Amino acid sequence: MGPQSDQFVGVHDAASTVSFSLPERITLEFEVADIGTRFYALLLDSVLRLMLQIGVLFVFGMLTPFLTLAIRGRADWLVAVMVIALFLVEYGYFIVWEILTNGRTLGKLAFGLRVIKEDGSTLTRADILLRNLIRVFDSLPVLNALGLVVMLISPRAQRLGDL
Repeated sequence: MGPQSDQFVGVHDAASTVSFSLPERITLEFEVADIGTRFYALLLDSVLRLMLQIGVLFVFGMLTPFLTLAIRGRADWLVAVMVIALFLVEYGYFIVWEILTNGRTLGKLAFGLRVIKEDGSTLTRADILLRNLIRVFDSLPVLNALGLVVMLISPRAQRLGDL
């Protein structure tokens, strides 16, 4: 690669660092997070999502008598709205936080992590949406195991949504 190249330069020290050479002859180096740190960030995000989901259930539980009267006893509508709210908390959490905080969730912020593209640039909203839509498949029982295997064999411990 010549000095004017802005392509991927290399991975060093067993995928712990990624380097990029910019057209301005500047080399950027990023440390790749290990699986343990990612796990703890995800664990914190999971606890926060669980707390939000409990909050949604609490609010719906408190409002059920009033809402049931307002919608004339049509509890099926109430259940549908509650399921949609829980889905939005489960999957919207990552999308909203990563868009608002430039590739970070609260768990990633706590552990000093950030999601970036392979070339070192920040994620676009479309990138964030796509990687988090694939998260739905990562959480399915059989594909969850596949996602773990992909992380273990990926040189940078990337999950399916990251690839």
